[in-house]
Amino acid sequence: MINRDLAYDYPFDKSWLIAEFFECPIILAILKISLTSDISELRTKKQLSYQSELIADIINVEITLDDPEFNIRLEAANIFLNNWQKNLIYFFKKSQKSISTLLIKKFNGHVHQHTLSILKKITEQNHKLSNDLIELIAQFLFDHDMTIVTNTADILLYHVEYNLLSQNIVDMIERILQNRSDQDTLIQILRKCAFNQCILTEKTLITLSNLLFESTKEMRRNNIILTLEFADRNQQLPEVINNLLKYEYYVKILTNSVCENEAKDAEQQLNMATLNGKQLSKGILNSLQRLLFDSKRVTGILQILINVTSNGQNLNNSIINSLSDLISNQINQTDKVYLIKIFLQIIKNHQIVSDTFLLQLQKFINDTEVNTDVILIYTNLLQLNTSHINNDVISRIYQLLENINELDLELKRNLSNFVKLAIESNITSPNLELLTSLLNEKDHLMQSNAIQMIYYMVEIKGCTLTEKILACLYQINTDAKVLEILELLDRIQQLPANIIEQLQFINYRKLHENINLLNKLKWAVSHGQILLKHHFVELSNLLYLTKKEHRILASEILQILMTILCLWAY
Repeated sequence: MINRDLAYDYPFDKSWLIAEFFECPIILAILKISLTSDISELRTKKQLSYQSELIADIINVEITLDDPEFNIRLEAANIFLNNWQKNLIYFFKKSQKSISTLLIKKFNGHVHQHTLSILKKITEQNHKLSNDLIELIAQFLFDHDMTIVTNTADILLYHVEYNLLSQNIVDMIERILQNRSDQDTLIQILRKCAFNQCILTEKTLITLSNLLFESTKEMRRNNIILTLEFADRNQQLPEVINNLLKYEYYVKILTNSVCENEAKDAEQQLNMATLNGKQLSKGILNSLQRLLFDSKRVTGILQILINVTSNGQNLNNSIINSLSDLISNQINQTDKVYLIKIFLQIIKNHQIVSDTFLLQLQKFINDTEVNTDVILIYTNLLQLNTSHINNDVISRIYQLLENINELDLELKRNLSNFVKLAIESNITSPNLELLTSLLNEKDHLMQSNAIQMIYYMVEIKGCTLTEKILACLYQINTDAKVLEILELLDRIQQLPANIIEQLQFINYRKLHENINLLNKLKWAVSHGQILLKHHFVELSNLLYLTKKEHRILASEILQILMTILCLWAY
């Protein structure tokens, strides 16, 4: 501190006064305020000057956005966007016309992408876009650039949160949904529109229901269900969509309800729907898969899956694997029957089954509860790929055939189908004793299969036949394929006299040239012989011949046949 008393001793030295002046806090504060004010004023003047220059530049740039020359217009757009990026809200409020120009005029993809990116940031800050601007933005839903489409959809989603979209924009979203179903944001927008009581077209409703049917993504499925439920408040939904929503409701009850009666009712509803040919969505099937290992639900779920696969609907590999695991476990008789029926339909639908299932299937060949369907499964597998059938399977199936007379008709038919296919596929050799048994069966299908196998043996393999089989074939002389077999055999082995006579009858041709053959034909018909196709053709032609004798004989033969057929009919 300066000693004030010394001031009187040094009247001409005033430095102490200056020091004292600047040490005073009040004085310092006044000086600081004055200095700050001057600096602030200077800065304001500079900012105003800069902004004036900037505004002047931007005005020039905005004017240039309309330039007819593309490159000049593009350069102006890039300058404008760079400045806008630094002053988002200022430019948004002051330059609406220029922003519209950026969306309307032809620029490259980068300009549109940059513009929409900035507008997206603005909407994220809860600034409302004008309806006119939203209409312009919506046009970019049809752009080929997915980044632009995504940004556009995001902007519309932010906007629809607090504002209504025009019907024109809703129509745009509906159209793009047909081609870009992966756009989950579009579904969310439609959900908001439906919530806000917009009317969706039937085409859009059907598209949404198709997406719901195919999708397994829970978030997408939930958004679609909500959209359709909101739409249901405002308009009449098509029956197919109402059904789809009902099935979704039933499966939620089935998976979540703690009330057993309620769950059982939902299960029955799904069973009845699928029994009547209705298909279930992939999402529902996945939900049912999770219930396969619930002891209370498994039988009912298997019933539903029998219906689903019988309707021609495919199951995904995950569900098929779960069913394969289930058949490997200890299961009750009913569930075993249901599982075999499901796998039969899976294979009929040309789906691939696991090796685990094929291994388990062998143990059911002799199971009388299911082996009728098991043989059908092997027959269908054989049609698809012979590698599915090994020697062990063939051996077990032939063991069944050893007691063919003790088997029920359906199983015998299935076995004859399998053996026929196995022989024609060269995975097993013909069993002549078995063929004899099949020929002696009264069932037409089994006889026909045996004849087809014999024809294959004779025509392709050049085999000769035993007297037993020849005797059986002679008894089945009305089958055209049998007659073909006999003609083939006549070239490679000595045939009995009765069969040779049969072959001669087959070769009664050119009847108009030989009256004796015509008389022989009459005798054969009188004794129960059935005519072949070429005989009928020749007899029909004889009716129009000028020779009266031929016409009379042909007429008599046909009259005899008519009498025999009438007797058979009664």
